Amino acid sequence: MVWKVRDEDGSGLAYGRPCPDYGPGNEKFTIRMHHSGEFINLGSTVYLGGKINHIDFCDPDEISMIEINNMATEVGAEGVLVFHYSVGGLNDCQNLHQMHNDLDAINLVNFVDENRMVGVFVEKQKVNENLIENESVGEPEHIDNNEGEEEHSVEQPSIDNKQSSDDGDEQSVGEDSDFSDRLVDSEFELSDDDIMFDSNIDPDLEWRGFHFNNSINVEQETSELGSQFSDGTQSTHGHPIFNKRMDVEDPKFELGMCFSDTTTLRQAIRQHSIVNGRDVTFTINDRHKVQAKCKHETCPWLIYASKVQNEDTMQVKTFNGTHQCPRKQRVSHANAKWLADRYKDKIWSDPKWPVDSMLTIMQKENKLLFNKSQLYRTKKRVEKMGCGTDGEQYAMLWSYAEIRNSNPGTTVKIKSKLVGGLPQFKRLYICWGALKQGFLMGCRPIICLDGCHLKSSVGGILLSAVGIDANNCIYPFAYAVVEKEKKKSWLWFLEMLVQDLNITHSYVGQ
Repeated sequence: MVWKVRDEDGSGLAYGRPCPDYGPGNEKFTIRMHHSGEFINLGSTVYLGGKINHIDFCDPDEISMIEINNMATEVGAEGVLVFHYSVGGLNDCQNLHQMHNDLDAINLVNFVDENRMVGVFVEKQKVNENLIENESVGEPEHIDNNEGEEEHSVEQPSIDNKQSSDDGDEQSVGEDSDFSDRLVDSEFELSDDDIMFDSNIDPDLEWRGFHFNNSINVEQETSELGSQFSDGTQSTHGHPIFNKRMDVEDPKFELGMCFSDTTTLRQAIRQHSIVNGRDVTFTINDRHKVQAKCKHETCPWLIYASKVQNEDTMQVKTFNGTHQCPRKQRVSHANAKWLADRYKDKIWSDPKWPVDSMLTIMQKENKLLFNKSQLYRTKKRVEKMGCGTDGEQYAMLWSYAEIRNSNPGTTVKIKSKLVGGLPQFKRLYICWGALKQGFLMGCRPIICLDGCHLKSSVGGILLSAVGIDANNCIYPFAYAVVEKEKKKSWLWFLEMLVQDLNITHSYVGQ
């Protein structure tokens, strides 16, 4: 992976090579790395001290934990490091996700912002001194057990696996039992590599979470350790948590399950309705309470959730997950909006995707029936998502007028009127500088005028001025967009041409 550390003064301000302009279609990005500092809870979590460095030209196809660790070493971070990426912005310390493996490193690409940047925070993990043997003593510590045997044990953070021995007693990892796999042979001493491995790898379970204390808290139950909100926050209620990234395709509900917010809960209920082919309706739907039930009269399926006090978290309080109704071929939640969100990437890559082909593929993949009018609305919605609405396009005309800087001699005139204190587009005139000089120097002194209708949602008329070159071919050099083809609009267009071409009345009557 070819990445470069930007020359900076440690505060994030570059004094050498500036931020690269990746351009459209380039998937490379920049990592804004906060390192050599520490997390402090001052009412809200902040990252104090340390430095900021930017690593440019990161390739999403080659990103890995090894590369991120090399980046941290390159910028001067030392010790056993724990990495977190921000899902809420470059400097947001509230919504962080800890990286444990290459899958997490790859997932960080999903949070690259519009400037092709993503924030990474580096935390120096403080290793428990009891894990490090005092090599200067020369003799390992021995513990005499009841049988007189000597075994050298390394103190580890205890994890309650809730495993039972033959007599029913609970056993903990690290104890002298049949279930312990943490005993270390006394012939070997603990090396620095072993310490780093034990600090970062848990062989028993995949640990997820984010802590600001100096040591990892591993005394919670496995269900709590493995659960995490999609925005990086962690539950302290001891209940299962809906993972937006992992469970979005086929949501599974449980009594007591927590959702990060009301929107996430509603999306999960709609997705459940679509995936299972059951029509579900919201009987209560506000910011604090959500209740949904199956539309079938005799079906008992129901879910009710309300907000946890002083949090945005929604928790399931009532749940009956049994459907006693047949699967439906049409579901109200499988509408054009849902189809657009699901298939937008494919439609963007193939804007001319035939509707008949869309219908066949979408019905087969979702096991539902759709109609062609839904798919036409879907394509129109995806087009708006990618290109914006006509109003948003017209709002960018002022920026388009900057073509005068790259095309010397070009004339751009935009006429607008005020409606409710805001400018509303009325007319546009453009005469390209190079074409204007070509007409004056190489074309016959004849100007042909024409107009045609514009086929768009807002309509309008396109007026054009065309010359005849030395080969008797048409030579367009100026055009205008006006509201209607009428005397006022034609006079306005001709006045613009007269000024641009410096036309004077040269006829002298006899």
